[in-house]
Amino acid sequence: MQGSMPVVMDDPDVSRRTHGSTYVDARTEPGPLPRRTRRSRPVSQPSVIQPPAGRYGPDRTARRRPAWLVPAAVVALLAAVVIVWLGTSALRDPVQWQDVGFSIAGPERIDVTFEVTKDTTATVRCDVTALSRSFAQVGIASVELGPATDRVQRVTLPVATAELAVTGTVDTCVVVGSR
Repeated sequence: MQGSMPVVMDDPDVSRRTHGSTYVDARTEPGPLPRRTRRSRPVSQPSVIQPPAGRYGPDRTARRRPAWLVPAAVVALLAAVVIVWLGTSALRDPVQWQDVGFSIAGPERIDVTFEVTKDTTATVRCDVTALSRSFAQVGIASVELGPATDRVQRVTLPVATAELAVTGTVDTCVVVGSR
């Protein structure tokens, strides 16, 4: 086919050869066919198969919550519970006490020191126990604390013992009167 006009093809499947700036159909030109090389083609992403709309309930993306919302709600709920618990514990316990320490004065006596928190107008009775090495009760004493100017009072109470005590502690404090 000498003398024929070169044919420009738009079909990408047809092998082409270039002469200058013109693409010519390789089937119309004499000579060897151009060498085919492997060119990478863009790989399309596999499409996600979606079920028909509404088949399994409403679309999940439409009702999605922010990831921080659930943990924030749990923390807020726990904080509210702790605040309520702390607030009501003061109302529930009109008197509170805490052991501070003890001093062994010998086999006949132990001095127990403790703090009592109460209303300034209330009168409370506290029972203190002395214990031996085998946790047997070897002494007991009670003390009444009347109205005071401070809510917290520190008390040191001597407790007579039947044998050597190795510890002393407050068993209970109760309100016995109030002005």
